[in-house]
Amino acid sequence: MLSSDRGLCGTTNVNWPVMTERPATSPTNEPPNEVPVLTQATPVILLSIKPHWAESILEGVKRVELRKFFSPKALGQPLFLYATYPRQAIVGMAHVRQIVRDVPARLWNLFGAESAVPRPDFDAYFATSRYGCAIRISEVRALSELSLQQMRKLVPGFRPPMSHTRLPPEHPLAQGLLELAQTQPPQGKRATDV
Repeated sequence: MLSSDRGLCGTTNVNWPVMTERPATSPTNEPPNEVPVLTQATPVILLSIKPHWAESILEGVKRVELRKFFSPKALGQPLFLYATYPRQAIVGMAHVRQIVRDVPARLWNLFGAESAVPRPDFDAYFATSRYGCAIRISEVRALSELSLQQMRKLVPGFRPPMSHTRLPPEHPLAQGLLELAQTQPPQGKRATDV
């Protein structure tokens, strides 16, 4: 878990409802159950995540990512996992199935087990936050690694986000990631969908 990239979310003018019912039953924050279709017109989310958490996602242990901020615009979009130092590579992808913003105590009660984060780490991360976000992911799959050096060939000087960023479809890295995802058929399930 890292601090947010303010370019994607965390703005104070977003009118977020605080959940009053179990989020999994709320149709307002969950896209239809169909598998999203990737096209060259699809924006993508690039999520920086520590390598051990990326592996936990790919293994199906971690089904919910926790962040201090996350944009509701990411709902239903492809999310590419960038494993940070020392790996420094795109290692997999998923889709943003659900985003819930709520107070940390409620997020822990609803998503603590699915986040695979130890309670002391959760409490330390959200210690100064009034609200946080739980991002439920689905359709998780591993990809052949795309290293930071390879990304910089597509976009010279590219710097991975501190937390996450939304890449518009015309961005060269978004196009490269979508092409990578489309040319690699799912290689057996490494993770279970929620």
